[in-house]
Amino acid sequence: YVANHVIFISKTEKKKFLKIYPKFNKIKSTVIYIFSDCRYIKYTNRKDLTYIGNISYAKGVDKLFDLAQYFHQQKLKIKIKIYGETRGEEKYFKKIKKKIVDSNLKNIVLKGRTESAEAVIKKSKIILRPSRLNDPWGRDVLDAFSAEVPCISTGTYNDIIINKVNSFYVNNFEKKKVYKIICKLIFDQKYYDKIR
Repeated sequence: YVANHVIFISKTEKKKFLKIYPKFNKIKSTVIYIFSDCRYIKYTNRKDLTYIGNISYAKGVDKLFDLAQYFHQQKLKIKIKIYGETRGEEKYFKKIKKKIVDSNLKNIVLKGRTESAEAVIKKSKIILRPSRLNDPWGRDVLDAFSAEVPCISTGTYNDIIINKVNSFYVNNFEKKKVYKIICKLIFDQKYYDKIR
């Protein structure tokens, strides 16, 4: 063994790790959650849908373009703001940028990297996580949870997102289902307050 004690960031991560490395069941382990300094601030004008993270195929950023197109078709006037940059997937990034420019959509915008992800999240209405990796876990989810901002994510389970209680899971980030959830959260303030 390489350690006599293993620390995990969630029960979900521990379960995944032990499934891959069952011999580590014999080693003492502890789950210590990483929490965020992000706190809820009441904004009456929260309106943005926000993605914050790497611009990559694995993270499913192109699905946000498809969602923006669907919003446009449905005449839903809401903006998707994408914060982040690519890590070596320049062709993918250029393709996304070109799609946005060529489509002339005004409801999706690439904002680049932010120095204050927490501030962006606190002012967001909903955090979007369209990852193809089905990994509903990351700094964006932790900060959103701490700031009481609902997430719509791929995946099935983690220790933070409880489906339809404080956020939502949507298989493959299917745009019609995501659209329906977003409309409910935007147009029903009581429901939004209950979820967050």
